[in-house]
Order: sequence, then structure tokens, then C-alpha cells
Amino acid sequence: MALCKMQVYKLGIDIIAHDPVVILTDENKNHSLPITIGVFEATAIALAMEGTEVPRPTSHDLIKTIIENLGASIKEVIITKVVRSTFYAKLVLLKNDEEIVIDARPSDSIAIALRANAPIYAEEDVLRSEGVKGISFDAPKAEEDVFYVGEEESERDDSDRDDETKNVSGSNAVQDLTAEEDTLSKFIDNLDPDDFDGDERI
Repeated sequence: MALCKMQVYKLGIDIIAHDPVVILTDENKNHSLPITIGVFEATAIALAMEGTEVPRPTSHDLIKTIIENLGASIKEVIITKVVRSTFYAKLVLLKNDEEIVIDARPSDSIAIALRANAPIYAEEDVLRSEGVKGISFDAPKAEEDVFYVGEEESERDDSDRDDETKNVSGSNAVQDLTAEEDTLSKFIDNLDPDDFDGDERI
């Protein structure tokens, strides 16, 4: 099993389905690996990337705390495979020198890994088949720099997608979040930690 160490580069948006995308890169930024995720997971990743503290723990904060209070640590996250344009991941824990491998969605795994400062890896086969080469990460993304990505495992049915999205067989075009009008970018920029304070009340 050959692994490539990855890092979270930034969040993007799917220009067909308008879904958030997390973009991973290898350490040399020679390849990128974009994965379509949900809005809530994108928010969790953004909070961790920005180091934003919230008054009450989010779900991913809670998962990290539970793992640590049970005497385990988060060793690493591995993006393991892609099946029918769907990404899969493993969350690897370490307890008493024994590895515990948990099947998990990439988005949740990445959000947890960022909170635990745990490394993120991708199988070389995944990077070879789904990775994108030749993207400039230093300059603003050009209009022609549009590429296709697979999704992570989702409960959403294909009937929820429009005909245009279905025509790309589960792969979606993604563009960078540099435009001021981008909805997801505005949503993340306007996040208020106080929104996470307290429990929901009826």
C-alpha cells in the first residue's frame, strides 16, 4: 500500500451542482485531489483551517474529545479508494500501540484530522486516477482551469440532481473560490462563533 501525504489546500465549489469541494494537494503541490462534500462538513473544515474557536463543541470537536477521553489518539486519515466516483476514507486510531481502523467519509475524517493535527494521506492509486496535474496554486485560477471531481459517500439520491449533473455520470466540474460573488465563500467568511453557542431550544 503506497501512500502520498496530502494537505488541505482550500475549499472550492462545484460549478454544476454548486456543492462545496475540499481540495487536497501533495506536499510539493504537483497534484491536487478535489472531493465534493457537504455544506456542514465544509463549514467544519473551514473552522479548523482558520483556527476559529466556538463557544460550544461542534460534532467533530466532540468526536475528537471522545476518542481522546477513551485513551486513544488519532494517528492518520487515509483516502483509500474511489468507487463509481465516490471517495472512501479510513480514520486510523492508535490505542495501547494497537491500530483501530474506522470506515469514514473523507469530509468528516479531514475535519477531525485538522483538529487533531493528524496527517492526511491518499492511496497513490487514488491520486493517479483522480488527481489533477499542472494547476497553478500561486496565481488566481484561470477560467479554463475547470476540472472534474468525484463525490464522497452521500445519502443524497441521484433523483435530487438535475439533468445536467447526471450527464457527467457523478463527476462534477469545480472552480476556485476566488470570485467575490461565490455563495459558499461568503457563507464561510460570515461565520460567527456565537452561532454555535448553546443547545437548540423549542
